[in-house]
Amino acid sequence: MLSGFMAVGLAFWVAALPPSYFQQGVEHVGRGEFHRAIAQFTESIRWQQHLASAHVNRCFAYIQVEQYNLAIVDCSISARLSPNQDAAYLNRGIAAYRLGQYHRAIQDFTQAIAIQPYNPEAWLNRGVTYADLGDLVRARRDLGLAADAYHRAGHWEELSSVHSMLHQLNGVSQLS
Repeated sequence: MLSGFMAVGLAFWVAALPPSYFQQGVEHVGRGEFHRAIAQFTESIRWQQHLASAHVNRCFAYIQVEQYNLAIVDCSISARLSPNQDAAYLNRGIAAYRLGQYHRAIQDFTQAIAIQPYNPEAWLNRGVTYADLGDLVRARRDLGLAADAYHRAGHWEELSSVHSMLHQLNGVSQLS
């Protein structure tokens, strides 16, 4: 049982907590309101600088509004705070890819795969990057592994998209 003084102190402390900026940011992302999400994640980070999930989610929102350099900064912070979070490496790789930094992107996708080997998005993005670099052997391998992961997860639409990519790559190699 709390004393009256402790109960008042606890009530004051709870009343002083910030609203759930993080949760509001997640809700804005869900509605496609990425600039609002960025603002909410920024507030969340202001209150809790070491919250890796706020950084990785703001990174994702930055990617959606094509602020790739800011995305890389946030995902780098998230990776430093939580090195076993594959999303930080996956999103940082996507941002690097969009900046044309293909080799850096491959390193990040590889790290995401090392952390979570059944992450189809990491295999898919690394495969696409290899294809853009002209390394069709590695591209096919990674896209095949992405297809396997999508199949295991029952993500049929994504599986169909990857099969289409593989079909296009096979057509490219036959033309060469």
